[in-house]
Amino acid sequence: MAVEHTPSEIVHRVAKGGITGCGTNTKDEPDHWKNTSKEITCNKNGCK
Repeated sequence: MAVEHTPSEIVHRVAKGGITGCGTNTKDEPDHWKNTSKEITCNKNGCK
């Protein structure tokens, strides 16, 4: 599954508990995130 950070339009891989593959907590600013089926664009370790 993937989530898009709407302000930056970067798509991240989702790990467990609302944390992205690169370690960002999506629960800190839930209105900045949305589920998506787009290709992952984050190049950080854990997402790529």
